[in-house]
Amino acid sequence: MKKYIPLSLLFCLFTFNAHSQSKLTLQECTSLAIENNAKLRTSRNNVLMSNETRKEAFTKYFPQLSAMGFGFIADKSLLNIELDQQFLGSIIGEAAAGLPSSVGALKNGMTASVSAVQPVFVGGQIVNGNKLAKLGEEVSQIQLQQSENEVRLQTSKFYWNIVQLKENLRTIDAVDAQLASIMKDVKAAVDAGISTRNDMLKVQLKQNEMTSSRLQINNGIGILKLLLAQYIGMGSEPVDVNLTSLQVPENMYTDLVTQEGIERNTNEYMLLQKNVEAQKLQKKIALGKMLPTVSIGGAFASENLSSMPLGNNGRDMKNHMIGMATVSIPISDWWGGSHSVKKQKIAVENARIQLEDNAVLLKVNIINKRNSVEEIINQINVSQSSIAQAQENLRLQRDYYNAGTCTMSDLLEAQTLLQKSNDKLTDNITQYHIRLLEYNQACGR
Repeated sequence: MKKYIPLSLLFCLFTFNAHSQSKLTLQECTSLAIENNAKLRTSRNNVLMSNETRKEAFTKYFPQLSAMGFGFIADKSLLNIELDQQFLGSIIGEAAAGLPSSVGALKNGMTASVSAVQPVFVGGQIVNGNKLAKLGEEVSQIQLQQSENEVRLQTSKFYWNIVQLKENLRTIDAVDAQLASIMKDVKAAVDAGISTRNDMLKVQLKQNEMTSSRLQINNGIGILKLLLAQYIGMGSEPVDVNLTSLQVPENMYTDLVTQEGIERNTNEYMLLQKNVEAQKLQKKIALGKMLPTVSIGGAFASENLSSMPLGNNGRDMKNHMIGMATVSIPISDWWGGSHSVKKQKIAVENARIQLEDNAVLLKVNIINKRNSVEEIINQINVSQSSIAQAQENLRLQRDYYNAGTCTMSDLLEAQTLLQKSNDKLTDNITQYHIRLLEYNQACGR
């Protein structure tokens, strides 16, 4: 009996397999990291929080509304008035005999009110508070851009480190091929009696060394793939990179253009500027706390404080409309407030000093990053020359060995020098891409 697999299941299996084996370019890795990285998601939430803080500060412009209700019931009147019967008799005559000896009040009652208070002048605290909240929102946006730059850089490091190790594997493949060829020649020489088995053993030891190096590199690639997957939000499935071969970049000096004052385009410089602005606003707020505050408002109140039973269909409720205006002068706060203002003036000056000092450091950092890129470019050029020399040296040593004028150790040493030269070039090329990104970020690009 034949069993048929549903087409939809085959499609799902194919999609999953394709996804698990997919290779991502650097741009694709960066895009996924910007979208999914945990640090960036937190930074975006911080932007949303600062946005809500700004909206909250804006509500201070509107009147403050409040409502209040109060009711009470007592077992006896809270206010008792004793009546003088003799005095009342002298006034109203015999009618006073029917009056009680005392009159009670406030045995039960209720009151309710709604009020609105509009601040008219509070020393600029509301205006400056809103400016400070808006500044905080701008700072969170700059910090988000900083986090994005960090994620771009770290993603690039993961990517190029994987590329570097893969290129090291290719070098090992080439070395294995060379060792296999050498082993073939050694075997022929041993069989012919012109060489000893000691040479064959040396080649085998070198081959074992390459096997061990291959295992270490594969393990390193596996860990880096997992770290890259986690960093770009792809879960625990390893992510491979899409790069067929590592080439020496062209026109490597083209992007090394540094303009005067370029440090002012950096996020770090803008944050320092925002810090100066924030300290100025804090000083204005501290000064505003020493100034008088003026508010106007109104209230609607309804009360029934008689001794009649509650809930009398509102017939005994009395309504009132109340207008109000308040002026508050913080006299005693002037002593402490004056010191607070002086303290904020010093904070503003410190922020300016920090801006000027760090602006110089940012410029030095740009120069340092540029020098680092130029240094790695020179090392790439040196590595290319070293590879050409190592290849020629290996060719000569092999000819010398075949002619019997050099030892197997000399031949294997020449092969090791070529391997190191290839690995050094690979390391320099990957470092160039990372350092160039660091330089561009240092320039605010």
